[in-house]
Parts: sequence; C-alpha cells; structure tokens
Amino acid sequence: MNPPEPSRPAAPRALAATLRRGAAALALVLAALPAAFQGAGSTVASPALRTLAPAAPPGDAEARLAGVQRLVESARLTEAMAQAEQLVADYPNFALARLAWANLLAIRAGGGAPLGDAASAARDAGRERLKELQSEARLRARAWADRPAPGAVPAAFVQLAPGVRHAIAVDTARSRLYVFENTRQGPRLVADYYVSIGREGTSKAVEGDLRTPLGVYHVTSRLDPRRLDDLYGSGALPINYPSAWDSLQGRTGSGIWVHGTPGEQFARAPLATDGCIAVPNPDMVRLAALAEPGRTPVLIGTDLAWTPARGVAAAPGPAGFQRDFQAWHTAKGAGELPRYMGFYAADFRPAGRQSRPWREALEAEARALDGRGVEIKDVSVFHWRDAVAGADVVLAHFGEVPAGRRAGQTKRQYWVKRGAGWQIVAEEVAR
Repeated sequence: MNPPEPSRPAAPRALAATLRRGAAALALVLAALPAAFQGAGSTVASPALRTLAPAAPPGDAEARLAGVQRLVESARLTEAMAQAEQLVADYPNFALARLAWANLLAIRAGGGAPLGDAASAARDAGRERLKELQSEARLRARAWADRPAPGAVPAAFVQLAPGVRHAIAVDTARSRLYVFENTRQGPRLVADYYVSIGREGTSKAVEGDLRTPLGVYHVTSRLDPRRLDDLYGSGALPINYPSAWDSLQGRTGSGIWVHGTPGEQFARAPLATDGCIAVPNPDMVRLAALAEPGRTPVLIGTDLAWTPARGVAAAPGPAGFQRDFQAWHTAKGAGELPRYMGFYAADFRPAGRQSRPWREALEAEARALDGRGVEIKDVSVFHWRDAVAGADVVLAHFGEVPAGRRAGQTKRQYWVKRGAGWQIVAEEVAR
C-alpha cells in the first residue's frame, strides 16, 4: 500500500526549518553513503535467474538511496521525494527506502520528527522492525564510511591461484560482502553488498546455534532458484562448513549457504538467519553468476584486516610456511617417508571415514609415487587467526598430480605453527 498523499507544503521559511531538522533525521538512514557511489549492475547469467531480478538494474538501490540523501542535504526536497518515490516503485520491498520516503513525507508535511518516531512509520513497521531498519542503516553507513583503501584486499588472501576467477570476503562486523576479481595485477574489488548473518552472531560451534561460522571456505555448488523455497530467493551457494579444520575443533552443523532473500523482502535484518549469509536478491543474482563451485573461496571474518594488493601478490605468506610447504612436497615426491611424515602433527585428522589408520594410508600414498615425484599446481593460500581455537591457521588449496598421470586430486590442507615450523593438522579432498 502506498503512503498517503502529502498534505499541503509548508510555507518556504517553515519548510526550510523542517528541512534542516528532517535532514538530520533522514541522515540516520542515508548518512555516510558515498557521493560517488558506483552501482554494481551486470549481465545476468541465465534466463532462469533473470526472471527473478527486478526491472531496475541489480545493485543500484543503495546508489539511488544515496542520491536521495544528497538532494535532501541540498534542500532539494521536491527532487528528493520524486527519486524516493521512484526508488520505492522499482523496489517495493526495500523497507529502508520506504521508511526514508515516509520520513520525507513527514518533513514535507511540516513534521521533522526523528526517524522511527513518526506515527505512520510506527503503524506500518512496528517498533521492533524500526529498530532493525535503524540497525541496517547504521551498518550500511559504517561500511561506506570505512571503505577499504583503493587497491586493498583482505590480508587473509595470501595467494590466489590463476584459475580462481573471483573471491568473496564477508565482514560480519559491517554486514558487508566484498567481491574480488582475480587479475594479473592481483585481486581487484569489483562489488560489495549489504548482507545478513546469524541471529546469534558469529563463531558457529554446534548444530542449531544460529551462528555464522568464521574462517575460509569454498563454494561447493550452485543451486537452481527454481528448485528452492522462497526463503532462499534468487539462488544459493552452499559452502564446505564444517571444514576439516572445523571438525578437528569439534564443530558441528550443516547447510551453511550464501543465499538470497524471500520475495517480499529486499533485505533481511542484520541478524536474521539461522547461520547462513543472506544477500539481497538483485545482488545474489550477480553473485551466483560469478561463483564457481570448487574454485571460489569465501572468507568470513569480523573486522577484516586489509593490505595493499601488491603486498599480497609478492608476499610469501606467514613466516616459514612456504619453506615448509615446499619441503613437504619434495619429501613426498621423493618418497622420503620419515621427513614426509614429520610434517603431519600428532593430532592430525583426515576428513571422512578411513579404511585404515591415517599414518599407514599416508605412507602408502607416498610409496605409490615410487620416487617419481608429484606436481603441485593451482595453489591458493589463506591465513587467518582462529580466536576460539587460539591458533593461526593456513589453508593451502591445490591440485596434486602424480608424475606420469594426467589427472589427480584437489586437496585442502590446514597447517598450524608448531614450535619452529608448520605442521599439517587436517586434510581433505575437495569435492
């Protein structure tokens, strides 16, 4: 239902006064969005996904909301109202835009009450919903006020293999998802979106705790939106939680996805999911088109640390890791079993069921090479601090092909610092 028509505009002086009061109220929703906001429109991958996209270009809703704010700050109320009305028409389920429009109507009518105090807004949304929208507004504002420096990438991205076309990073403290294109010059930020996370926050530990996991994962599949419930909107990208590292820590749970939003919602509240990451449907369409199962990494962290891209491209990673990783590779290929097995920690845990003890299985795998060597290719390296486990973790994701063979396996190894060197504590074959 559309908001009621505004009453007769106040006299110019009164209107100017209410604009000054109302602009501050509207800023709670719109403040800190950039003056040079860039939309994130793109080509939709398939007709099936295209049918779920709105008529307006994907990714431009925040840009237009920022434009409304700029017009309000310039006291161009008529233009601001026209743009806000069109934004609501294009995105009728964008609750934050509707609330901004309602506030503009109140200003135009001579109100200027702080956001959320207007009686009409309270009747439409309810007190709790208004609190959720204010929280969403603050998180959007924080993300744009504290944007990554040009060319910066998450410090966790030590190395991305050339075959990795895109990488995803989620900053849960800002409710923001960042998309990077992997170029010859290093990862380049190409888009970022508001997201929702688990109702109980982060650091998932057990099934049903309503928390979002922290760490580095990979997209495992891309689900057709036509086969999903409306809850998941325009698509879903499952990730490999719990990873072999999570299992080593005793963490349980399943069904952690990056997915869209229900049809009646443009965006969900910041803390609204059962542990998944929910992305507005227009943005999810683009994200689903870019993600590649088995290749696209998904970093999930809180208050991500950033570093210049050039540093990442040249960085050897955590001190000593590249040395130990190369030594492990050489020892395995040469069949030097004592040295090779020394890289596996006493508490090492292989993923999945094993038909024989893990030491025996690893030694047999090395012996089968018969000293002919093994090729390691397409190596990606990620490094993060697992605060709950109290450990610095390195994930090495790579292809392993025994000499003389045309194909091999893709593996994920989890390394931690033990004494003067690094050791493998968990390993899994990527599916």
